[in-house]
This record gives sequence, C-alpha cells and structure tokens, in this order.
Amino acid sequence: MIAPEENRATPSGAGLAASRAARRIVLLYLVIAGIWILVSDDLMLRLVHDPASLALWSIVKGWFFVVVTAGLLYFLLARTMGRLHAAHDAMYESEGRYRLLVEQASDSILVHDPNGRILDVNRRACESLGYTREELIKLNVLDLVPGLDRGRAEADWRSVQPGKSLTRVARLRRKDGSTLPVEVCLGCIEIRGERLIVGLARDTSERERAEERMRLLTAAVESAANGIMVADRDGGILWVNQAFTKLTGYSQDEVEGRNPRILKSGKATPEFYRKMWDVILRGETWRGEVVNRRKDSSLYTEEMTITPVRAAGADITHFIAIKQDVTDRKRLEEQFLHAQRMEAIGTLASGVAHDLNNILAPMLMGAGVLKENLQSPRDKGILAIIENGAQRGAAIIRQLLTFSRSAGGTRARVQPRHLLSEMALLMGETFPKNITVEADSPGDLWVVSIDATQLH
Repeated sequence: MIAPEENRATPSGAGLAASRAARRIVLLYLVIAGIWILVSDDLMLRLVHDPASLALWSIVKGWFFVVVTAGLLYFLLARTMGRLHAAHDAMYESEGRYRLLVEQASDSILVHDPNGRILDVNRRACESLGYTREELIKLNVLDLVPGLDRGRAEADWRSVQPGKSLTRVARLRRKDGSTLPVEVCLGCIEIRGERLIVGLARDTSERERAEERMRLLTAAVESAANGIMVADRDGGILWVNQAFTKLTGYSQDEVEGRNPRILKSGKATPEFYRKMWDVILRGETWRGEVVNRRKDSSLYTEEMTITPVRAAGADITHFIAIKQDVTDRKRLEEQFLHAQRMEAIGTLASGVAHDLNNILAPMLMGAGVLKENLQSPRDKGILAIIENGAQRGAAIIRQLLTFSRSAGGTRARVQPRHLLSEMALLMGETFPKNITVEADSPGDLWVVSIDATQLH
C-alpha cells in the first residue's frame, strides 16, 4: 500500500540483504586469511632456511596478502553494492509504479493502524470525501463513519489477517456533512512488523440509484393494471405480473418455462400466429386482438402488444407482451351495434307503419259504410272478417309505432278466452282449408291486464 512519507527510507528488505552480504564477505575473508596463514607459513618454512631471508619473505608475504585481500574485498564490495543499488532502484521503481496505480485507482483507499488512526489515503479518497490528504491523516476512521461502534470496528480490524479480507457496507461522512454510501473491503498488511489495515471503499451511489430504479420499475410493473409477460426468443415464459395471473388464472410458477400456447383457444388460425411471429422476429412491434382461454377454460378477448427486446449486439433476446382484457368492451360494442340496428329498424318500422296506416284508413271507413247497406248475413260475416282484419292491421301498426318510439303499449282488462276465440277465427280464415283450427279454453279463466295487440 501507500507508505507514509516518514516511512519512505530504505525498506527493511534491503537492509537485511546488506547485512547478509556483509556477513558473507567477512566470513569469506576469515576463511581466506586462515588458509593463507596456515599454508604460507608452512610453505616458507619448507622453502626458506636462512633466518634473514625468512624475515624478508615474511614481509613480502604480508604485503602480498594485503594487496590480494584488498583487491578481493574491493571486488566483493563493488559487486555487492551494485546488487544492492540495483535492488534498491528496482524497489523504488516498483513502489513508484504501485503508488501510481493506487493514486489512479477508481476506489478510495485508506490505510490506518489497529486503533483507526489514518496513515495514508489515495487521491480518489480525497476527491470523494472532500478533504485534503493532510486533513485526512489527522482523522480517525471512526470520524468518517457516523454511528459506527468502536467495539464492533475493532473486532472487524482484529479479524482480518494477511491474505484474507472482510467486506462491510457503510456510509462515509464527507467534509460538507453529506454521506457517501460505500462497500468497504478490509485487508491487512505488515510493514517492518507493524500491522496495518487497508480499506478499499467503493462508491455505491450509482448502484443504489439503479437498485432503487429497479425496485420502482418492478413495483410499477407488478401493480400495472394490464397483464405483462416476458418470454425468451423461443417463446418460453420467464416472468408474469399479478395482472397476468388475474387475467388468465395461471400463477408465475405454473407458467414459468412453458410456452404461451397454453392460452390458445383455437379461435385463431395458424396463419394468424405465423404472421404475428413474422412481425416480431423482424424486430417490429405487433398489435392485435386474440381470443384466449383461461385456466378454467373460459374464453376472453384480449388486446395484446408484443415488443421485441434487443441485446447490445442488436440481436433479439426477449419479448415483452402487454395484455388487456377487452371482453367487456367488445360486449358493449356489440350491444351498441345492436342498438344502432334496432334504431334503424325502428325508423324503418315507423315509416312503414305510417304508409300502412294510410292504406288501412279507407278500408276501415269503407267497412263502416258497407255494414249499414248490406242485408245478407253471409255478406255481413265476410264484411266483419274484413273489418276485423283491418282493425288487427291497425293494431299491428300501432304496435310498430310503439316499438319505433320505444314506448309501452296501452294495457286493458281482457278475458283471455275471447282473445283465443278471435285468434282461432283469424287463423281459420288465413290457413289453408285442409287445416282445422279449434279453440278450447276453460270457462273460468281470470281476467288479465295486458296489451291485447302485443299478445296477438
């Protein structure tokens, strides 16, 4: 991690390497010196017998030893120091690269001791919290986490070990008093025997906003009045909302992984579905009405919109179907059309009734005049039939007018036996002669209040 400025001397590893190199040189010197003394003295005693010459050669031997060992020592020290300088330079270069990486990190990094005292931070931590580096290293971690219990924090710090990490969720207090939601990963390192805690704090503000938007979207979709179904490219159902369950009777568990054909009622032709798939596989939105079957086998009409969902590569991966039950609306439309047809029929009936009324009026007037002049019972009977028929026609015209005006007819107290007799007489005169019509009714029928024309 980032070492504090006061700790940026030669690292302990370099000191240990120098100490080991010095011990090796001293040991090598002692070995060479011991061997030289033993071998050289014995060799001179064997080769030089003159005491004066022996003293001279002893002096030469000594200086030769000094020169050789000095050269060897110089060589060993130069080699060792070169290696130490190379290692030192490589270590500082590595530290520089590491510091650069840490400074450029997108996460905030804080180093503190086991008591929570902040020792170093990176640039991102300063930017996220609004403090300078100097201000932060004067604070304790507990100063940045409002409401954090010291006992719990110290327990977490003690639990982390080198090579192991611990993740916590917290809110850091910025310099301006606002808080920053973060996910903190705690680790542990040791520098020269000192145990330090390293915290990597990742800003989760955007993730929290995305999660909130997702929760809001999920709640909106779940509470939508229209049924919503999400399917994969092959048509397998992945998810449905509550409105879909209410519309079809199938729950999420019952339809998950199944094909929407479980809703088919058989009312639509294969050509209908082929055209629908052609549209959505082209990446276009399909809209239409279809009659489907609920779980309880009842039929309903739905207005459906299917929208393809594309991945980043522009390939279609899913389909979203929005369903609206229009059964009641279709029924009201049919009733409205029926009412329009009946209104047209009423208008036509009114016109026909007016024309027929003009035709029957002279017949009724003529029948009244002829009744006074006819003497023959047979002629009077025929005239009575004509008059009754004309009156019946006039009554039917009044009924047509009543229908066209959507008004009720005139009620009167009538004996049903008389109506049956009149109807039998009328049918007897109307039907072919090979059909005999007889009326048979009890003599104690109750008098009823009815519209006699409508009963006819």
